[in-house]
Amino acid sequence: MPSDAVPSSSPQWGAIAMALRRFMPEPEVSGADNQGAPLEHIWKTHRAPFVYTVLLYAGLHTGFWGNVVFPKSFLVQAKIRSNRTGLMVAIIGMLSDCGFKIFGGILCDRIGGLLAAKGDGGEGRRDPLWGETLLGAWRLLPIFGGLSAVLIWPLWCLMVVPGSNVASLFAAAGFGLLDGMMKPAIVVVGMQIFPGSVAATGVGLSYNLAHCFFSSLCPFIGVAAWEAVRAATAPATPWLANTAPAFWPEVNMLITCVAALQLRRMYVEREKAAVAAAAASSAKRKDGRLC
Repeated sequence: MPSDAVPSSSPQWGAIAMALRRFMPEPEVSGADNQGAPLEHIWKTHRAPFVYTVLLYAGLHTGFWGNVVFPKSFLVQAKIRSNRTGLMVAIIGMLSDCGFKIFGGILCDRIGGLLAAKGDGGEGRRDPLWGETLLGAWRLLPIFGGLSAVLIWPLWCLMVVPGSNVASLFAAAGFGLLDGMMKPAIVVVGMQIFPGSVAATGVGLSYNLAHCFFSSLCPFIGVAAWEAVRAATAPATPWLANTAPAFWPEVNMLITCVAALQLRRMYVEREKAAVAAAAASSAKRKDGRLC
Protein backbone atom coordinates (compact mmCIF):
# COMPACT_ATOMS: atom_id res chain seq x y z
CA MET A 1 0.00 0.00 0.00
CA PRO A 2 1.63 3.30 -1.01
CA SER A 3 2.26 6.20 1.31
CA ASP A 4 -0.64 8.25 -0.05
CA ALA A 5 -2.99 5.79 1.65
CA VAL A 6 -1.84 7.02 5.07
CA PRO A 7 -4.20 9.59 6.62
CA SER A 8 -2.90 12.98 7.61
CA SER A 9 -3.07 12.19 11.34
CA SER A 10 0.17 10.42 12.14
CA PRO A 11 2.11 9.47 15.29
CA GLN A 12 4.31 12.57 15.33
CA TRP A 13 1.28 14.76 16.08
CA GLY A 14 0.97 13.17 19.53
CA ALA A 15 4.58 14.09 20.34
CA ILE A 16 4.04 17.63 19.01
CA ALA A 17 0.88 18.02 21.12
CA MET A 18 2.73 16.89 24.26
CA ALA A 19 5.58 19.30 23.55
CA LEU A 20 3.16 22.20 23.05
CA ARG A 21 1.17 21.43 26.20
CA ARG A 22 4.29 20.81 28.31
CA PHE A 23 4.72 24.41 29.44
CA MET A 24 1.63 26.11 28.01
CA PRO A 25 -0.25 27.74 30.90
CA GLU A 26 -3.93 27.11 31.51
CA PRO A 27 -6.38 30.04 31.47
CA GLU A 28 -6.94 31.67 34.85
CA VAL A 29 -9.94 30.11 36.60
CA SER A 30 -11.43 31.46 39.78
CA GLY A 31 -10.71 29.05 42.61
CA ALA A 32 -8.66 26.78 40.33
CA ASP A 33 -6.09 24.44 41.82
CA ASN A 34 -3.33 25.13 39.27
CA GLN A 35 -0.11 23.73 40.65
CA GLY A 36 2.97 23.60 38.47
CA ALA A 37 3.08 22.80 34.76
CA PRO A 38 -0.35 21.67 33.46
CA LEU A 39 0.93 18.39 32.00
CA GLU A 40 2.41 17.22 35.31
CA HIS A 41 -0.61 18.56 37.21
CA ILE A 42 -3.16 16.67 35.13
CA TRP A 43 -1.16 13.45 35.38
CA LYS A 44 -0.94 13.72 39.17
CA THR A 45 -4.48 14.83 39.95
CA HIS A 46 -6.67 13.66 37.02
CA ARG A 47 -4.84 10.63 35.68
CA ALA A 48 -7.79 8.23 35.41
CA PRO A 49 -10.14 10.69 33.62
CA PHE A 50 -7.30 11.63 31.29
CA VAL A 51 -6.56 8.03 30.29
CA TYR A 52 -10.23 7.21 29.81
CA THR A 53 -10.75 10.35 27.71
CA VAL A 54 -7.93 9.28 25.38
CA LEU A 55 -9.74 5.95 25.02
CA LEU A 56 -13.06 7.75 24.53
CA TYR A 57 -11.67 9.59 21.50
CA ALA A 58 -10.34 6.35 19.97
CA GLY A 59 -13.66 5.51 18.35
CA LEU A 60 -14.25 9.13 17.37
CA HIS A 61 -11.07 9.25 15.30
CA THR A 62 -10.99 5.75 13.86
CA GLY A 63 -14.67 6.00 12.98
CA PHE A 64 -13.73 8.81 10.63
CA TRP A 65 -10.24 7.90 9.44
CA GLY A 66 -10.76 4.14 9.38
CA ASN A 67 -14.27 3.96 7.92
CA VAL A 68 -14.78 7.22 6.00
CA VAL A 69 -11.32 8.23 4.70
CA PHE A 70 -9.31 5.00 4.45
CA PRO A 71 -11.75 3.00 2.25
CA LYS A 72 -11.03 5.26 -0.73
CA SER A 73 -7.36 4.24 -0.87
CA PHE A 74 -8.02 0.65 0.15
CA LEU A 75 -10.68 0.01 -2.49
CA VAL A 76 -8.40 1.29 -5.25
CA GLN A 77 -5.18 -0.36 -4.12
CA ALA A 78 -6.89 -3.72 -3.49
CA LYS A 79 -8.38 -3.46 -7.01
CA ILE A 80 -11.92 -3.72 -5.68
CA ARG A 81 -13.15 -0.43 -7.19
CA SER A 82 -11.93 2.12 -9.73
CA ASN A 83 -10.27 5.37 -8.69
CA ARG A 84 -13.44 7.30 -9.60
CA THR A 85 -15.60 5.08 -7.41
CA GLY A 86 -13.09 5.33 -4.57
CA LEU A 87 -13.25 9.11 -4.79
CA MET A 88 -17.06 9.03 -4.78
CA VAL A 89 -16.99 6.77 -1.70
CA ALA A 90 -14.86 9.34 0.14
CA ILE A 91 -17.09 12.25 -0.92
CA ILE A 92 -20.33 10.50 0.04
CA GLY A 93 -18.88 9.42 3.37
CA MET A 94 -17.69 12.93 4.27
CA LEU A 95 -20.93 14.60 3.19
CA SER A 96 -22.93 12.10 5.22
CA ASP A 97 -20.64 12.58 8.19
CA CYS A 98 -20.98 16.38 8.11
CA GLY A 99 -24.74 16.30 7.58
CA PHE A 100 -25.56 13.86 10.36
CA LYS A 101 -23.50 15.81 12.91
CA ILE A 102 -26.36 18.31 12.91
CA PHE A 103 -28.92 15.58 13.56
CA GLY A 104 -26.72 14.07 16.27
CA GLY A 105 -26.57 17.38 18.10
CA ILE A 106 -30.33 17.93 17.76
CA LEU A 107 -30.99 14.43 19.09
CA CYS A 108 -28.81 15.11 22.17
CA ASP A 109 -30.84 18.29 22.80
CA ARG A 110 -34.21 16.60 22.39
CA ILE A 111 -33.43 13.46 24.38
CA GLY A 112 -31.83 15.51 27.14
CA GLY A 113 -34.88 17.76 27.30
CA LEU A 114 -37.25 14.81 27.56
CA LEU A 115 -35.18 13.18 30.30
CA ALA A 116 -34.90 16.43 32.26
CA ALA A 117 -38.66 17.01 32.00
CA LYS A 118 -39.27 13.56 33.49
CA GLY A 119 -36.74 14.16 36.25
CA ASP A 120 -34.61 11.28 35.01
CA GLY A 121 -30.88 11.46 35.69
CA GLY A 122 -28.66 14.24 36.99
CA GLU A 123 -25.83 14.44 34.46
CA GLY A 124 -25.58 18.03 33.27
CA ARG A 125 -28.17 19.59 35.55
CA ARG A 126 -25.59 21.81 37.26
CA ASP A 127 -23.94 22.81 33.99
CA PRO A 128 -25.20 26.29 33.03
CA LEU A 129 -23.98 26.10 29.44
CA TRP A 130 -24.77 22.59 28.19
CA GLY A 131 -27.39 21.37 30.67
CA GLU A 132 -29.94 19.21 28.86
CA THR A 133 -27.63 18.67 25.87
CA LEU A 134 -25.02 17.15 28.18
CA LEU A 135 -27.64 14.90 29.76
CA GLY A 136 -28.72 13.67 26.34
CA ALA A 137 -25.11 13.18 25.23
CA TRP A 138 -24.26 11.04 28.26
CA ARG A 139 -27.28 8.81 27.66
CA LEU A 140 -26.90 8.51 23.88
CA LEU A 141 -23.14 8.01 23.67
CA PRO A 142 -23.10 4.33 24.76
CA ILE A 143 -26.05 3.65 22.44
CA PHE A 144 -24.33 5.26 19.43
CA GLY A 145 -21.06 3.48 20.27
CA GLY A 146 -22.73 0.08 20.65
CA LEU A 147 -24.70 0.50 17.43
CA SER A 148 -21.53 1.46 15.58
CA ALA A 149 -19.66 -1.54 16.98
CA VAL A 150 -22.43 -3.84 15.75
CA LEU A 151 -22.67 -2.32 12.27
CA ILE A 152 -19.02 -1.69 11.31
CA TRP A 153 -18.31 -5.18 9.95
CA PRO A 154 -21.65 -5.52 8.05
CA LEU A 155 -21.02 -2.14 6.43
CA TRP A 156 -17.52 -3.23 5.41
CA CYS A 157 -19.09 -6.35 3.91
CA LEU A 158 -21.32 -4.05 1.90
CA MET A 159 -18.37 -1.82 1.02
CA VAL A 160 -16.49 -4.63 -0.76
CA VAL A 161 -19.37 -6.51 -2.41
CA PRO A 162 -17.86 -7.75 -5.70
CA GLY A 163 -18.86 -5.75 -8.77
CA SER A 164 -21.25 -3.32 -7.00
CA ASN A 165 -20.22 0.32 -6.90
CA VAL A 166 -23.62 1.27 -5.48
CA ALA A 167 -23.06 -1.00 -2.48
CA SER A 168 -19.86 0.89 -1.65
CA LEU A 169 -21.66 4.23 -1.85
CA PHE A 170 -24.39 3.02 0.50
CA ALA A 171 -21.77 1.71 2.91
CA ALA A 172 -19.95 5.05 2.82
CA ALA A 173 -23.21 6.86 3.62
CA GLY A 174 -23.80 4.44 6.49
CA PHE A 175 -20.34 5.04 7.95
CA GLY A 176 -20.88 8.79 7.68
CA LEU A 177 -24.22 8.45 9.47
CA LEU A 178 -22.72 6.46 12.36
CA ASP A 179 -19.73 8.75 12.81
CA GLY A 180 -21.72 11.96 12.39
CA MET A 181 -24.46 10.97 14.84
CA MET A 182 -21.97 9.93 17.54
CA LYS A 183 -19.50 12.80 17.18
CA PRO A 184 -21.57 15.59 18.88
CA ALA A 185 -22.18 13.37 21.91
CA ILE A 186 -18.47 12.56 22.29
CA VAL A 187 -17.42 16.20 21.85
CA VAL A 188 -19.93 17.51 24.43
CA VAL A 189 -19.05 14.80 26.93
CA GLY A 190 -15.30 15.20 26.40
CA MET A 191 -15.43 18.91 27.25
CA GLN A 192 -17.02 18.20 30.64
CA ILE A 193 -14.57 15.60 31.93
CA PHE A 194 -11.97 17.98 33.36
CA PRO A 195 -12.35 20.94 35.73
CA GLY A 196 -11.52 24.39 34.41
CA SER A 197 -8.04 24.38 35.91
CA VAL A 198 -6.84 21.68 33.49
CA ALA A 199 -9.56 21.65 30.82
CA ALA A 200 -7.46 22.95 27.91
CA THR A 201 -4.63 20.51 28.58
CA GLY A 202 -6.94 17.58 29.30
CA VAL A 203 -9.13 17.92 26.22
CA GLY A 204 -6.43 19.04 23.78
CA LEU A 205 -3.86 16.46 24.76
CA SER A 206 -6.25 13.50 25.02
CA TYR A 207 -7.74 14.38 21.62
CA ASN A 208 -4.32 14.46 19.93
CA LEU A 209 -2.97 11.39 21.70
CA ALA A 210 -5.99 9.45 20.46
CA HIS A 211 -4.97 10.51 16.95
CA CYS A 212 -1.43 9.36 17.66
CA PHE A 213 -2.19 5.94 19.15
CA PHE A 214 -5.37 4.94 17.31
CA SER A 215 -6.44 6.66 14.09
CA SER A 216 -2.90 7.03 12.73
CA LEU A 217 -2.62 3.23 12.76
CA CYS A 218 -5.74 2.65 10.64
CA PRO A 219 -3.98 2.18 7.27
CA PHE A 220 -1.15 0.08 8.70
CA ILE A 221 -3.31 -2.29 10.74
CA GLY A 222 -6.02 -2.35 8.08
CA VAL A 223 -3.60 -3.40 5.34
CA ALA A 224 -1.77 -5.86 7.62
CA ALA A 225 -5.07 -7.51 8.59
CA TRP A 226 -6.14 -7.66 4.94
CA GLU A 227 -2.88 -9.27 3.85
CA ALA A 228 -2.92 -11.76 6.74
CA VAL A 229 -6.51 -12.88 6.14
CA ARG A 230 -5.98 -13.00 2.37
CA ALA A 231 -2.93 -15.20 2.81
CA ALA A 232 -4.79 -17.51 5.21
CA THR A 233 -7.96 -17.86 3.12
CA ALA A 234 -6.82 -17.43 -0.49
CA PRO A 235 -8.02 -18.29 -2.96
CA ALA A 236 -11.26 -19.56 -1.41
CA THR A 237 -12.76 -16.38 0.08
CA PRO A 238 -11.13 -13.19 -1.28
CA TRP A 239 -14.29 -11.22 -0.47
CA LEU A 240 -14.01 -12.14 3.23
CA ALA A 241 -10.39 -11.00 3.29
CA ASN A 242 -11.45 -7.62 1.91
CA THR A 243 -13.51 -7.00 5.06
CA ALA A 244 -10.42 -7.32 7.30
CA PRO A 245 -9.87 -3.51 7.60
CA ALA A 246 -13.00 -3.47 9.80
CA PHE A 247 -10.93 -5.04 12.59
CA TRP A 248 -9.21 -1.91 13.94
CA PRO A 249 -12.26 0.43 13.87
CA GLU A 250 -14.29 -2.34 15.52
CA VAL A 251 -11.78 -2.71 18.35
CA ASN A 252 -11.59 1.04 18.86
CA MET A 253 -15.36 1.43 18.98
CA LEU A 254 -15.59 -1.20 21.70
CA ILE A 255 -12.85 0.66 23.60
CA THR A 256 -14.87 3.87 23.30
CA CYS A 257 -18.00 2.17 24.65
CA VAL A 258 -16.17 0.89 27.72
CA ALA A 259 -14.49 4.27 28.31
CA ALA A 260 -17.82 6.11 27.96
CA LEU A 261 -19.48 3.94 30.61
CA GLN A 262 -16.54 4.36 32.98
CA LEU A 263 -16.37 8.14 32.47
CA ARG A 264 -20.11 8.46 33.05
CA ARG A 265 -19.76 6.64 36.36
CA MET A 266 -16.88 8.92 37.40
CA TYR A 267 -18.75 12.03 36.28
CA VAL A 268 -21.91 11.11 38.23
CA GLU A 269 -19.82 10.48 41.36
CA ARG A 270 -18.09 13.84 40.93
CA GLU A 271 -21.42 15.63 40.49
CA LYS A 272 -22.90 13.95 43.57
CA ALA A 273 -19.87 14.99 45.62
CA ALA A 274 -20.17 18.57 44.35
CA VAL A 275 -23.87 18.70 45.22
CA ALA A 276 -23.19 17.31 48.70
CA ALA A 277 -20.40 19.85 49.26
CA ALA A 278 -22.64 22.70 48.11
CA ALA A 279 -25.42 21.53 50.47
CA ALA A 280 -22.99 21.31 53.39
CA SER A 281 -21.66 24.79 52.65
CA SER A 282 -25.18 26.18 52.49
CA ALA A 283 -26.06 24.56 55.80
CA LYS A 284 -22.98 26.08 57.46
CA ARG A 285 -23.91 29.54 56.21
CA LYS A 286 -27.43 29.14 57.60
CA ASP A 287 -26.04 27.99 60.95
CA GLY A 288 -23.71 30.99 60.99
CA ARG A 289 -26.58 33.42 60.42
CA LEU A 290 -28.63 31.78 63.17
CA CYS A 291 -25.76 32.18 65.59
